[in-house]
Amino acid sequence: MPSHSFRQLFGISQEVTVRINATNVCNIHCTHCDNDAHLPFSKNSELIYRKNPIVASVADVEEFCELLAGVGENDPHLLTGGEITALPVATIVSYIDVLHRYGRKVGMRTNGYNVCGIPPEKLQLLDRIHLNSHGVNQEAIVASRAYLDRHFRGTLIVEETLQHRDLRAIVRHGQGTIAQALACDHLLTTLTLLPPVVLPCCNTWALMNALNSEAMIGSLIAAGWSVHNPDLKNTLRSWRTTLPEEFLQSFCADSCYKTTKASFSSYPIQAHPRDRVLKRIPIVAQS
Repeated sequence: MPSHSFRQLFGISQEVTVRINATNVCNIHCTHCDNDAHLPFSKNSELIYRKNPIVASVADVEEFCELLAGVGENDPHLLTGGEITALPVATIVSYIDVLHRYGRKVGMRTNGYNVCGIPPEKLQLLDRIHLNSHGVNQEAIVASRAYLDRHFRGTLIVEETLQHRDLRAIVRHGQGTIAQALACDHLLTTLTLLPPVVLPCCNTWALMNALNSEAMIGSLIAAGWSVHNPDLKNTLRSWRTTLPEEFLQSFCADSCYKTTKASFSSYPIQAHPRDRVLKRIPIVAQS
């Protein structure tokens, strides 16, 4: 069966990246992080997505691959979070193995925390690694690059993210329209898997967190944007009619930074007392 790109499935002109948000856990705690990773988890938290750590089900990632067989295998699939390498190495390896087994082009975006803990043979299954400097994790960047120089043959992309944004400053701005949302050049260009839910843009997860509501998750699941929908492929193909109107209205038109006339605050990333910048890996002497 010939493989088609997500761009072809959606009928859009832009290339598509699949982002797999595997966790809301992070080892560094940047103020105004989109995931509020600077805040501890607490069952009594007022913030829904800081009550419990999220760890994606490997079975849900596999179901995504199964349901979308023949679509998007050659599009980039980036494991991310939170911080993907803050998860147990065995869990990271399980994601890599599943995606590789289904012929998906898999990579990751990481601040380098535990890249050196991933076995070299698993690194070789990755197409690319985005190594993201936040200004406070330079030690991890240096260690990761030294390790990857020895053990990684794919594409290494070094990035800098030195500020975080305060989305709460612009949500519910009410300045956009649904027509503007449907024409947005970001919509569907990053298909985000927050297992088991498929999110239609890069900003959805951040907005759910900023609005502190699980309602959109329920709406997307009800509309079939989930790996629990056996007809997921056709649901995504028909996105103009299957996307919930409340998503286009309350997220795209009413809260997204792309549809506001106002600017929003951003903050330089500073070291935090709870940061764990680099996981120390014991060095085993070579015989």
